Amino acid sequence: MKNMKTNLLTSVFCLLLATASAQSWLTKGLVAYYPFNGNANDESGNGNHGVANNMSFALDRFGNVGRSGLFAGNSTSNVKINGGNLNLQPDFTLSVWINYMAGGTEGPRIFSTAGYEIGTDSTSSMLRHVYFNNTYSNFDNSTIYSSNEFPASNWTHIVAVRAFP
Repeated sequence: MKNMKTNLLTSVFCLLLATASAQSWLTKGLVAYYPFNGNANDESGNGNHGVANNMSFALDRFGNVGRSGLFAGNSTSNVKINGGNLNLQPDFTLSVWINYMAGGTEGPRIFSTAGYEIGTDSTSSMLRHVYFNNTYSNFDNSTIYSSNEFPASNWTHIVAVRAFP
């Protein structure tokens, strides 16, 4: 019985250590984190707070009040981030959850900086591709489209990875 308790406590302790190291690994190099807790504040600790323009805060994918951004679908509806720390390195990863309504504007941006943007294309369909492009003038201005289409009125997790070979 004593051996079983010791093994159980050892297992729990190892699990806690694994969880703690996983969390620090996930935040290493984190530039910004916007959980939309009723505001556009950066909760990474880096101070890259945003200003919500022509938008409101709505239910998230779990039904939590004020935990997602509801955008008007035009160029005046955005979160403007005035932070010098948001200059992304050549290699970066961006992760977002989106839920768009059918219709709206062509190519609304999900994330946009001076050098990169991610958005959705089309307005005529219930399905959209996600695009990722490089807007720097001294690089190839190629746009990459997702091979899958994503349906309107459903939460979809989008991850974009920018890496030089």
